[in-house]
Amino acid sequence: MKKRKPVLLIDDGDDSKMVIDLLKKNNIDHLLFDIKNFETSCCGNLPTTKVPSVIAPEGIFKDIEQIKNYIKNYKIIQNNDNEEESSASSYW
Repeated sequence: MKKRKPVLLIDDGDDSKMVIDLLKKNNIDHLLFDIKNFETSCCGNLPTTKVPSVIAPEGIFKDIEQIKNYIKNYKIIQNNDNEEESSASSYW
């Protein structure tokens, strides 16, 4: 089964640029969606949407600290998955 990618809602701000860099540096594959495009492609004006935000299968993360925690936990889960896949006991 293919894993779902998190969606990163961004604007032109420095915080959004920083979060993009954080996700790239941590090899987290994601989809970018500029909040300005919501009006034309999706839902109209969303004045209460906070950016940057990550919408992931694990939840919604609405500020830099929450996104940093998401990245930290994502890496832990990825490491655990990699250890389970390469365990010698998995071949028994």
